[in-house]
Amino acid sequence: MSMLLKHAVDNAFDRLTKTYGREFTSKWEGQETGDVKEQWVRDLMSLPHGLDQIAWALRNLPEKAPNGAAFRLLCLRAPSPQQVAMIESKEPVRGPNDDEREAHRALRQASTGARHPSRQWAFDLLDRYERGDRAMSSGALRMACEVAGVVPRETESGPASAITGMRASAIFVDEFDPFYDEEAPRC
Repeated sequence: MSMLLKHAVDNAFDRLTKTYGREFTSKWEGQETGDVKEQWVRDLMSLPHGLDQIAWALRNLPEKAPNGAAFRLLCLRAPSPQQVAMIESKEPVRGPNDDEREAHRALRQASTGARHPSRQWAFDLLDRYERGDRAMSSGALRMACEVAGVVPRETESGPASAITGMRASAIFVDEFDPFYDEEAPRC
């Protein structure tokens, strides 16, 4: 066992005893103090930033006296040395400039668009298919049919498959939208 860690646990026990008194010492009453401290050393040995975390935990004690497991969890809540360095850094953090702020606004506006996302892509895809463009996946075509509310039309050879003989009808899809709001302004 690390002598430094053993010394830190001894100091922690002294601090916890002075802070909580009988509430802390009664947790291991009837057991050898040395055995309890050895268990704490074994439990705290796996802390990634050991002594720094123990010191942080002793500065941020809870209202009730912790047992060994609770103290270890308290130690694990300690910020890493990198986080501490960032917090203590005197360098000001740069916020976005006007150009970056405007680019973010434009990106947000483009991604959210109007109140309801446009379904025009589905009609455009079906129109391309009608004009003979077959460079699209059957899955994309099926999704466009579902979004546009298109039903496959009959062909001379029988019922249309899911990817042939589609005919886009000019229906107003938003009327069938469960989130449709008649009072919302139309685009």
